Parts: sequence; structure tokens; C-alpha cells
Amino acid sequence: MKRIISIILTFFQALSVIAALTLQYLANKKMGVARFLIFYKSEFSKSLFSPIYLKLYVIIAIIIFIILILLTITKLKNKALMLLILNSTSLILLTNKPFLNLKAGYFILISLALAEIIEIIKLGINFPKN
Repeated sequence: MKRIISIILTFFQALSVIAALTLQYLANKKMGVARFLIFYKSEFSKSLFSPIYLKLYVIIAIIIFIILILLTITKLKNKALMLLILNSTSLILLTNKPFLNLKAGYFILISLALAEIIEIIKLGINFPKN
């Protein structure tokens, strides 16, 4: 049962990241997608991704990064490696201003955050009992 749930969650992780990257690809091809992304980019920059919230997200990502490094060293070994990679990628992209200027940059960050949350759920399901 754990394996089936893990496969389904992995599918949703891949689906969210692929959807965000597809939006970025289609932004240069289709005008309707570009308008949609520009509208939501302006909405997100006022609310979810305002400078105050971006600083908060960076602090949270750094704390999670430190916790993951400690867990990788002590208990989990290779199980937290994927989560560590996702977290470090998100941390790099959050601090990268040209990335946030992409039309689908915020959607990519949201999909990476969703992938991190799903990975934490998968890690909790498969956490060693001893």
C-alpha cells in the first residue's frame, strides 16, 4: 500500500512541475497563455510573492534545508536526498531575481513547493520506525 501511494504522489509531483514548465514554454507561443501569466504574475507579486513574503520563504527554506542536512547525516541517509535537492533548487530560485521575471516563474516556484510538500509526505510515510 505504501508503494502505491508513493507512486501516485510521485506522479502528482511530476505532473505539477511539468505543468508549470509547459506554461513557461507556451507563454512564448500562445498569446492567451502569455496574458494569463502576465495577469497572475502581477497578482502574485502583490500578494503571495511580495518582497516581505519572499524573505519569509527564503528563511523557511533555509531552516528546512538545515533540518534536512541534519536528518540526512543522522537518520535518513539517502531517503531525504531528493527533498534536499528540491529544497536547494527552490532556495536558489527564490533568491534569483531574473528567474522571478519569467512569465511562469511564480508558477514554477509554486509547483516546486508543492513537490516539496509531497516529498515530505512521502518521507513521512516511508519513515523508518526504529
